[in-house]
Amino acid sequence: MIGIGADDGEPEKRQHYLDLAAEITHTCHESYTRSATKLGPEAFRFDSGGEATATRLNDRYYILRPEVIESYMYMWRLTHDPKYREWGWEAVQDWVFNTEAHPLPIIRRSCLEDPAPQDKTVSE
Repeated sequence: MIGIGADDGEPEKRQHYLDLAAEITHTCHESYTRSATKLGPEAFRFDSGGEATATRLNDRYYILRPEVIESYMYMWRLTHDPKYREWGWEAVQDWVFNTEAHPLPIIRRSCLEDPAPQDKTVSE
């Protein structure tokens, strides 16, 4: 969303906010690529060493939130950098493999480990 705001913002600040959006998107991408299933945790925190981790067990799940994928799409539209399209496609493939969208749903997993799937809907 910062990237979208940069696009309509003051011209002298546009690049600063676009760079900030790229850095945040990269951090979210790292939360995906560093997990066992390549799906990011519901939430993560930065430890004292600057590493982003899902430190609490109750944060180690994935409930199909679209924000990271949306960020890839918006950043691609704003920058036309092909890495955002690649990241989006990788995330879709990992999502299909690790959720009920997979033709063999027994294979699905949690975000960071392999506990049994939970059958519950989260509403906010």
